[in-house]
Amino acid sequence: MSDKKKSIWESINYKSTVLGPREGTYRTRVGAGWLVRYKYFGGKWMSANCIIYFPDRDGAWDIENIKWELIDDRKGPNEIQSTYRLKVTGGWIVRDDYKTIQQGVEGKINHLNLSMTFVPDKEYVWVIEEYGSL
Repeated sequence: MSDKKKSIWESINYKSTVLGPREGTYRTRVGAGWLVRYKYFGGKWMSANCIIYFPDRDGAWDIENIKWELIDDRKGPNEIQSTYRLKVTGGWIVRDDYKTIQQGVEGKINHLNLSMTFVPDKEYVWVIEEYGSL
Protein backbone atom coordinates (compact mmCIF):
# COMPACT_ATOMS: atom_id res chain seq x y z
CA MET A 1 0.00 0.00 0.00
CA SER A 2 1.33 3.42 -0.98
CA ASP A 3 1.83 6.23 1.52
CA LYS A 4 1.35 8.78 -1.24
CA LYS A 5 -1.50 11.17 -0.46
CA LYS A 6 -4.02 12.21 -3.05
CA SER A 7 -3.74 15.88 -4.01
CA ILE A 8 -6.47 18.29 -2.93
CA TRP A 9 -5.98 20.23 -6.20
CA GLU A 10 -8.20 19.72 -9.25
CA SER A 11 -6.47 20.59 -12.53
CA ILE A 12 -8.74 22.93 -14.50
CA ASN A 13 -6.39 24.29 -17.19
CA TYR A 14 -3.03 22.67 -17.97
CA LYS A 15 -0.65 23.25 -20.89
CA SER A 16 2.60 21.48 -21.66
CA THR A 17 4.97 21.39 -24.60
CA VAL A 18 7.61 18.76 -25.28
CA LEU A 19 10.65 20.98 -24.76
CA GLY A 20 9.00 24.07 -23.31
CA PRO A 21 7.31 25.14 -20.13
CA ARG A 22 4.44 23.53 -18.27
CA GLU A 23 1.76 25.73 -16.78
CA GLY A 24 -1.46 24.99 -15.02
CA THR A 25 -4.40 26.39 -13.14
CA TYR A 26 -5.80 24.36 -10.24
CA ARG A 27 -8.60 24.77 -7.71
CA THR A 28 -9.79 23.34 -4.42
CA ARG A 29 -12.98 24.08 -2.49
CA VAL A 30 -12.45 25.90 0.81
CA GLY A 31 -15.45 26.82 2.95
CA ALA A 32 -17.62 29.28 1.02
CA GLY A 33 -15.17 29.77 -1.84
CA TRP A 34 -12.24 28.47 -3.84
CA LEU A 35 -8.49 28.52 -3.60
CA VAL A 36 -7.02 28.94 -7.07
CA ARG A 37 -3.37 28.18 -7.82
CA TYR A 38 -1.44 29.04 -10.95
CA LYS A 39 1.89 27.26 -11.52
CA TYR A 40 4.54 27.87 -14.19
CA PHE A 41 7.42 25.42 -14.46
CA GLY A 42 10.49 25.43 -16.65
CA GLY A 43 11.19 26.65 -20.12
CA LYS A 44 13.62 29.51 -20.44
CA TRP A 45 12.06 31.24 -17.42
CA MET A 46 12.41 30.14 -13.85
CA SER A 47 9.49 28.48 -12.14
CA ALA A 48 6.93 30.32 -10.04
CA ASN A 49 3.51 29.85 -8.51
CA CYS A 50 0.83 31.97 -6.84
CA ILE A 51 -2.45 31.37 -5.05
CA ILE A 52 -5.67 33.36 -4.42
CA TYR A 53 -8.99 32.86 -2.64
CA PHE A 54 -12.33 34.08 -3.97
CA PRO A 55 -15.82 33.70 -2.47
CA ASP A 56 -18.42 31.42 -4.09
CA ARG A 57 -20.93 30.43 -1.40
CA ASP A 58 -22.87 28.02 -3.66
CA GLY A 59 -19.86 26.47 -5.40
CA ALA A 60 -21.33 27.52 -8.75
CA TRP A 61 -18.06 28.25 -10.58
CA ASP A 62 -18.38 26.72 -14.07
CA ILE A 63 -14.98 25.64 -15.44
CA GLU A 64 -16.16 24.08 -18.72
CA ASN A 65 -14.69 26.81 -20.95
CA ILE A 66 -12.03 28.18 -18.63
CA LYS A 67 -9.45 30.39 -20.31
CA TRP A 68 -6.96 33.05 -19.21
CA GLU A 69 -7.58 36.16 -21.35
CA LEU A 70 -4.56 38.34 -22.12
CA ILE A 71 -5.58 41.94 -21.30
CA ASP A 72 -2.22 43.73 -21.40
CA ASP A 73 1.26 42.92 -22.71
CA ARG A 74 4.29 45.20 -22.30
CA LYS A 75 7.78 44.39 -23.52
CA GLY A 76 11.13 46.03 -22.96
CA PRO A 77 14.70 45.00 -23.77
CA ASN A 78 15.07 43.02 -20.51
CA GLU A 79 11.51 42.50 -19.32
CA ILE A 80 8.08 41.25 -20.31
CA GLN A 81 4.99 42.02 -18.25
CA SER A 82 1.70 40.34 -19.15
CA THR A 83 -1.66 40.72 -17.41
CA TYR A 84 -4.46 38.17 -17.74
CA ARG A 85 -7.96 37.77 -16.37
CA LEU A 86 -10.03 34.65 -15.68
CA LYS A 87 -13.82 34.77 -15.33
CA VAL A 88 -14.99 33.24 -12.05
CA THR A 89 -18.20 33.34 -10.04
CA GLY A 90 -18.87 36.95 -9.07
CA GLY A 91 -15.94 38.56 -10.87
CA TRP A 92 -12.45 38.04 -12.20
CA ILE A 93 -9.12 36.67 -11.07
CA VAL A 94 -6.40 38.93 -12.43
CA ARG A 95 -2.88 37.52 -12.83
CA ASP A 96 0.26 39.53 -13.54
CA ASP A 97 3.38 37.80 -14.92
CA TYR A 98 6.63 39.77 -14.72
CA LYS A 99 9.63 38.22 -16.48
CA THR A 100 13.09 39.78 -16.37
CA ILE A 101 16.44 38.89 -17.92
CA GLN A 102 19.66 40.02 -16.26
CA GLN A 103 23.24 39.49 -17.33
CA GLY A 104 25.06 37.44 -14.69
CA VAL A 105 28.69 36.38 -14.36
CA GLU A 106 28.01 33.05 -16.11
CA GLY A 107 25.40 34.21 -18.62
CA LYS A 108 21.84 35.41 -18.58
CA ILE A 109 19.71 34.95 -15.47
CA ASN A 110 15.95 34.68 -15.89
CA HIS A 111 13.42 35.61 -13.23
CA LEU A 112 9.65 35.17 -13.10
CA ASN A 113 7.33 36.80 -10.57
CA LEU A 114 3.60 36.06 -10.46
CA SER A 115 0.80 37.72 -8.55
CA MET A 116 -2.99 37.35 -8.51
CA THR A 117 -5.94 39.20 -7.06
CA PHE A 118 -9.73 38.87 -7.14
CA VAL A 119 -11.79 41.72 -8.63
CA PRO A 120 -15.50 41.59 -7.68
CA ASP A 121 -17.73 42.23 -10.73
CA LYS A 122 -21.05 40.36 -10.37
CA GLU A 123 -22.45 41.83 -13.61
CA TYR A 124 -19.21 41.33 -15.59
CA VAL A 125 -19.20 44.94 -16.78
CA TRP A 126 -15.40 45.24 -16.97
CA VAL A 127 -14.64 46.01 -20.61
CA ILE A 128 -11.00 45.94 -21.67
CA GLU A 129 -9.96 49.18 -23.36
CA GLU A 130 -6.70 51.06 -23.58
CA TYR A 131 -5.98 52.01 -19.96
CA GLY A 132 -8.84 49.62 -18.98
CA SER A 133 -11.27 50.55 -16.26
CA LEU A 134 -14.18 49.10 -14.35
